[in-house]
Amino acid sequence: MVVVINDLEPQILSEIFRLLSAKDCAKLATCQKLWRNIAADDSLWQVWCFNDFLLDQTVAPTGHPQDTWRSAYATWHLGFGRYKSYTKRAIAAWQTIEHWTKALHPDIYQSLGHPATERQLDDAERLLRVKLPPSLRVIYRLHNGQDLSCDDRCPDLMVHDSMFHGLLGGYSIYDHIVCTRLMPIEKAATATMRLRHRNSHIDYGDCVQLTGSLMTCKHFMLIDEGSQMRVSSCDDDRSWDAAPPGGNDAVLRWLEAFASVLKDQLGCCHLHERMNSFGICLYPAHEPWQRVAVTKGVRVQAASIFVPELSKLRSSHDAEEAYFFSYNVQFSLLPVEEQQASWAADAGPFSPITSVQLQSRHWIIRDQTGEITQDVHGNGVIGRYPILTPGIQPENPMFTLLVFCQPVRACCLSVMPARGNQYNNTHHEVVHLVPNAGSCDHGVFLNQCITYLSCPSYICRNAEWYCTGGTPYIYQSCTHQQQPRGSMEGFFKFVEGTTRQPTGPAFDVEASLVLTA
Repeated sequence: MVVVINDLEPQILSEIFRLLSAKDCAKLATCQKLWRNIAADDSLWQVWCFNDFLLDQTVAPTGHPQDTWRSAYATWHLGFGRYKSYTKRAIAAWQTIEHWTKALHPDIYQSLGHPATERQLDDAERLLRVKLPPSLRVIYRLHNGQDLSCDDRCPDLMVHDSMFHGLLGGYSIYDHIVCTRLMPIEKAATATMRLRHRNSHIDYGDCVQLTGSLMTCKHFMLIDEGSQMRVSSCDDDRSWDAAPPGGNDAVLRWLEAFASVLKDQLGCCHLHERMNSFGICLYPAHEPWQRVAVTKGVRVQAASIFVPELSKLRSSHDAEEAYFFSYNVQFSLLPVEEQQASWAADAGPFSPITSVQLQSRHWIIRDQTGEITQDVHGNGVIGRYPILTPGIQPENPMFTLLVFCQPVRACCLSVMPARGNQYNNTHHEVVHLVPNAGSCDHGVFLNQCITYLSCPSYICRNAEWYCTGGTPYIYQSCTHQQQPRGSMEGFFKFVEGTTRQPTGPAFDVEASLVLTA
């Protein structure tokens, strides 16, 4: 008995069609009426919408609702069909970024630009006289970079909160502050033209500068027809691979890698203690990328990053390569119940610790062969001797403390207007408190000034820094070496109580981290 395909039940035919691509199904629909009717089943188009565009609702690329899955597919195919497999990859990367920023940093989420049009991308090509690769175009067709207030100002001269809302994150090392934002395609084209003009002695070829960075010359560039994504210093021709070279999808592989790192490794924090700088921190925030050690209730979390804009490749002018690394170390004293749970069996009977103070540090830095390149001893960290107290920082504190540790003039103090805190939905006044101020004559200096702000909870008295309520004390520093890999290990010496009033013996707290360029 011979069975032809049309003898099958419609439900079976529908399941067969479900295994096909939307393109193949559309071809079959032109062959005969039965197949055209099966291809019109909207549930099939729901499958293809997800398979090709990761759609879970009937919307157009503009966000406008559509009546059917089939019409939704048609709008996406019209706008993105030319980009083929790049489309789904770019959508997946952007969805990861959208979900993460919406949950953890709404300001960055709100800054993501509307889709760029094909005309905007064509205009950028004409200005640059460069053919933008499909992998770059599809990224901008989904989000046209970031729309930040600082881009309408003068970012190198004027501090603005949104300067720290760069999608690509940042860090600070003393006064070296980095926060990298993805520019709209129009601003990227203009920045590239300025770069070519400013450094006319350098042949940038078909490069496109895609990012801007706060107070530094760190930028990401796409070159060689999209086959290389590089991070560079725009002051010279130094650059490093931001993604493995090859193909013409380097920028898309870079965005996919960043989305994966963002989801698995990174968090948000204040990038610089002297500014309202809440942003994405590029120091890994989770194990195993962040090393964590606990000794007698003192927890040390350490992580490092490679700093390409301060590193040097070997050239005719440099005798040696210099790989520059920054590291972030956080100290905290665990709550009493966690101290007891982590108490080592060989540490003797458990005795709760109510405060500890840092006295000194000792770092041993090794290259990739294990040879010691630096042996660093020093008092405190960056000139400070933090005092840690146990406790749990409230998830949504009404306010925290930032203190000026230098004397200030009485005439500098004032009550500032109330301002909403967008990260915990609270409102407060910023009030300068001046205990025992005495005369307010302009010549009188004050020895202590506590200011309520949304910043880490540090109190400074007599040059001693108190970290209240279990708040970690964070410090960032740097090191460099001749090889692209290495490690740091060492000890921080703490004393129970304080240095002035010890309540127990001093002890060493272990720390370690990996250096990888």
